[in-house]
This record gives sequence, C-alpha cells and structure tokens, in this order.
Amino acid sequence: MAASLGWSPDALLKIAEAAADVHRWSVMPSFTPFPQILDEAMIESEQLEGWPEWSARLIPPGCRMDRLIWPDTTSTTRLLSPRGLVLAASIEHPQLPNK
Repeated sequence: MAASLGWSPDALLKIAEAAADVHRWSVMPSFTPFPQILDEAMIESEQLEGWPEWSARLIPPGCRMDRLIWPDTTSTTRLLSPRGLVLAASIEHPQLPNK
C-alpha cells in the first residue's frame, strides 16, 4: 500500500499510528461505519425539577440524550453536554443466538 501511495512503509505506519492514537480517545469514529440516530431528546429545566437537586450540578439544562444503532446492531446511548461532550454512555452489544 505504501508503494502505491508513493510513501515509505515507515511513513505509512507513522500516519496509521497517529490516526489510531487520535481515534483511541474518541467516542464517535471519524471513519465508516457510522451509526444511525434512533432517538434524540433535549433535557429541559422542567424535566430536571423532578430529579434530585444534586443532579442539576451534573446534568445542566441544554444537555441531550441520544441512542445510536451501529451496522452490527450494537446500540449506544449517550448523554451529551450542551457543547456536545459525552458525559456518560452505555453500550449494548447484540445478543448472539444460542446454538
């Protein structure tokens, strides 16, 4: 592959290592496959009124929750800050049939 790009194998490996390092810390990949958004909801101040008082310090108004489905049917549920940072996430892997 390096030869087809006109690069040295060492240069291609360094780029691959740098890309893997960047993606290691991400929740959403910047390459395919991408998930589909199944559900998305904003968390409003009125909703937080029914929650314990201490939760408002953790979940400010303007946060949103979404549920994603991946091509392999893995499901990801995320709580995102108003700036789009992932505050919490849960991953559910598909159930394999018993043989």
